[in-house]
Amino acid sequence: MLERLSVKNYVLIEDINIDFTKGLTVITGETGAGKSILMGALDLLSGARAENLLVRRGAQTCVISAVFDISKLQNIKKILDELGISCEDSSLFVRRVIDGSGKSKAFINDNPVNISTLALTGKHLIDYHGQDAKHFLFDNNYQLQTIDGLCKNTADLSKLSQIYSEYKTIENKIKSLEMSEAERAKKIDLYDFQLNEINEASLVLDEDVALEEALPSLKNAEKIAASAE
Repeated sequence: MLERLSVKNYVLIEDINIDFTKGLTVITGETGAGKSILMGALDLLSGARAENLLVRRGAQTCVISAVFDISKLQNIKKILDELGISCEDSSLFVRRVIDGSGKSKAFINDNPVNISTLALTGKHLIDYHGQDAKHFLFDNNYQLQTIDGLCKNTADLSKLSQIYSEYKTIENKIKSLEMSEAERAKKIDLYDFQLNEINEASLVLDEDVALEEALPSLKNAEKIAASAE
C-alpha cells in the first residue's frame, strides 16, 4: 500500500508531500489542477523513461520518492532478498532522482538500482486501472501471489515448492537415463555399420604400407604409360 508520496521540482510542482491513510483516497480537481502530474510521478517510480523536460524550470534536479507498506506482499520481499536489499520494518522506500540533462538514478531503501529493477518492483507496487490500460491484476501469477498473501499460507507454499523441486529433479534424472539408453542404442547401430564396412574392405596386415609405396607410381601412371608407349 502506498503510504506517502513526495514530489520535488517535478514539472510544475515545486514541493509537495502527500500522506495516504488506510482505505480509499480520492484526489479530485479541475482539468489542469495537476492530477495527471501526480500519476506521472508514480509512473517514474515504476521505471518510466525520464526526460530533462520533467525537471521544473530553474531547478537542477527533480526528486520523487514514496513509501510503501509491503507487509502483505511476499513476492516483493522475495525480489528484495534476491537483490540483497534489506527491509526490516515492512516499509519500502523508493526514490528517483532526475538531473537537468535527463539522466536519472534510482534507489530502493537507499540502495542504488538500475531502471529494470525499479520497473520489476514497481509493477508489484503500483497498478493502473484505466479505459485502455493494461491491468496487472489480469496476470495469473500475480493473482496466485495475492491469494497466497491473503491466505497467509507461506509455510504450505514453501513446502509445496520444495516437494515440486524434488519431483522435477527426479523427473530430470529419469529423462537423462532414458536419453542415455537411446544414445547407447544409436552408437551401437553406428559401430555395427562401421564394423561391417571394415569387414567388407577385406583389409590385410601391412596393406597400408604397400599402398603408400605404390602411391607415387599411381600418381604418375599417365606419364609412365605415355613414356612406355
